[in-house]
Amino acid sequence: MGKLVRALSEDGSVLCSAIDTTDIVREIERLHQPTPVVTAALGRMCTAGAIMGALLKNEGDTLTLRINGGGPCGTLTVVADYRGNVKCCAGNAKAAVQLRSDGGLDVSACVGRDGNLTVCRADPTSFGEYCRGYYGILYSKRTDTYSLRSWYSVQ
Repeated sequence: MGKLVRALSEDGSVLCSAIDTTDIVREIERLHQPTPVVTAALGRMCTAGAIMGALLKNEGDTLTLRINGGGPCGTLTVVADYRGNVKCCAGNAKAAVQLRSDGGLDVSACVGRDGNLTVCRADPTSFGEYCRGYYGILYSKRTDTYSLRSWYSVQ
């Protein structure tokens, strides 16, 4: 599922990835039957997970992304493997929030604007040890975007 295309510069200094996850999002809708705003949040998380997972080196490696912003949808979790395959879940797939003033889905209100993102990479050769990164969510109301503040990272 999904279409991932990668390109590497001739000297190997730049890697570019492009992905189409339309069919993944449709499958999320079919399996979980979430509200449109939760579908959008899970779709974005799965897209990020698929790209990051496809960058893993070993066959058994997995990557887990977990975001909890304190919003009504609860914790969103995505697990990706080295091929970019993903699975996901939401704490509350039926969460609903009002539309933004421009009529768009208010994903940031659904996910929440105060919390953290945890990134875990499982390496089966190290008997299940995880390398974790913890990032605080910083929300900009002016630009309606998120940024991340690193709390702790072990690699």
